[in-house]
Amino acid sequence: MLYFGKWERNITLGGDAWGYYVYLPALIIYQDLGQLQEPIHIREQLHPGTTSHEADGLLRVGEAPAAGRNNLIKYTYGVSLLHLPAFAIAHLFSSLSGKFVATGYSQPYLLAIYFSSILYILLGLWFCGKVLLHRFSRPTTLLVLGILAIGTNLFYFGTINNGLAHPLLFFLWALLIYLTENYYTTPRLRTFFLIGATVGLITVIRPVECISIAIPLFWGLSKANPFSARVAHFQKHFRHLIGGAVGGILLILPQLLYWKFASGQWVYYSYPGESFDFLHPQIWKGMFGFLNGWLVYTPVLFLAIIGINQSIRKKQQNRLLILILVILHIYITYSWWNWYYINGFGSRPMVDIYALLAIPLAFFLDSIKTNWKKGLLLSFICATIFLNLFQTWQQWKGILWSEAANKAYYIQAFGETSFNKPLSAALDSKRYQPSGLQINKRIFRTDFEGPDSDLPNKYAFSESHSYLISNAYQHDPAAWSIPYEAFEIATENPEYILVRVQVYVARQIPEFYLADGLILEWVRNGKGYGSKRIRLHNKTGDPGEFTIWSGKAGQWYPAEIYLPIDYRFREGDSFRIFPEHYSDEFEVYIDDLEVFLIR
Repeated sequence: MLYFGKWERNITLGGDAWGYYVYLPALIIYQDLGQLQEPIHIREQLHPGTTSHEADGLLRVGEAPAAGRNNLIKYTYGVSLLHLPAFAIAHLFSSLSGKFVATGYSQPYLLAIYFSSILYILLGLWFCGKVLLHRFSRPTTLLVLGILAIGTNLFYFGTINNGLAHPLLFFLWALLIYLTENYYTTPRLRTFFLIGATVGLITVIRPVECISIAIPLFWGLSKANPFSARVAHFQKHFRHLIGGAVGGILLILPQLLYWKFASGQWVYYSYPGESFDFLHPQIWKGMFGFLNGWLVYTPVLFLAIIGINQSIRKKQQNRLLILILVILHIYITYSWWNWYYINGFGSRPMVDIYALLAIPLAFFLDSIKTNWKKGLLLSFICATIFLNLFQTWQQWKGILWSEAANKAYYIQAFGETSFNKPLSAALDSKRYQPSGLQINKRIFRTDFEGPDSDLPNKYAFSESHSYLISNAYQHDPAAWSIPYEAFEIATENPEYILVRVQVYVARQIPEFYLADGLILEWVRNGKGYGSKRIRLHNKTGDPGEFTIWSGKAGQWYPAEIYLPIDYRFREGDSFRIFPEHYSDEFEVYIDDLEVFLIR
């Protein structure tokens, strides 16, 4: 697990992970939940440039609404509460060892939180197993647990990006189902108190998952045990309901107190500018799209969906409750503005309910009786487990990046063991990059030279001038335009154009979304269509010297991209290239820009 190496920076840089964790050092070590000065200072030391409010994409701290009030942590405290035992051990060890500084961010803390997340995953699997063994055989149960552990993106969130809330929510859902079944077998006040506390903690960590309250209220209902019997049960055990409510309130109250302290409001919405759009949920894209689509990156759980359908047809217990909860969870998840949920591999909120999906998954596996079907099923499961492990490795190595993926890039990356320039071009262009094609004709070239050139002569690939991508030329409407007539000189019908340019990056920073580059587009009546934004800074270097986020600085390298000729392209149109500048942190030069027709 330590092989992946990200344990050293998950809670120091990881955006969400830092925000979930910061309660512990801020409160216990620095006694400063108001300004968070020392945690932010340490963060700036470890990762310069990530702690301004303008960089809130990583900081996850906002200014409270009242003037002059506190900084306010975007995330709720629940994850910190679960990590408190691990933090306490790390803090005690760091304080006594004399080898580590007790800052909350030295190696003992990082390792403690890393293994704490893994422990909660193991506990979640254990509770899942206890629930499944009441219904299914040991081999089926072990197979389901193996699938969840290494065949889904739960593995990614346990080994690579494990500072997030989702592994802990997986544990809490598994615990909730286990406690609920335990309670209805032997009703006890303390058990229902723990049920209420679990629902409360789930709600604190991710408020939309308050739907989990349906588990203790409706689990186990059937014709033999109708809802009227459940009502009668709680009339008889009304104290248990009160105990559950108290358990939930006790877990929610600290968050309300923190909001009141930090913002002056008992309930504070800490996601300004971010919201749900329940009228336009992106369910199909969220489940089947290449942009972090759930079942694209965790295909083995198709079997759980089939299992839900089978359990309904065969009238299995809890079938309707599981169906309703899964539908509600999917609907809510993909109604969020950022429905593809960056900072993950596949759809990370779906991890939360894997304990619930374990039951229909086991039901489907248990329904396969003939040997040849079992053989096919095991082959599919083994293939998807291998795919999950391999793509997790690709994600870690920066070969695959699911949060920015598209169909062409996914296909181009399939089976790759290193990041390469065609892969980078497919990621940007959303078009598969072919190989083995022949150049038909060069239809455009500029070397940025000329007697009246006022372009920079600091660096040049050929002759004396090059083009600096900067604010001075951003979205230059003139840019470099190629008329339709230039395409008619081809001796054969071309299928693609090839844009080739020499790139020099004087100063590199690891960035993706705000990187300088070129816009390639087809133009009709002055308006562009089919636009593609091509990053340049991550296409410099020899194999092994560039990644999704950056390339090699201080040397010229060629960048190439293939684009199919747009089917809408017609007489009177043109093809245009112009620069796009995002950040003065970059210093990107281009030279010898060429366009070829390819067949």
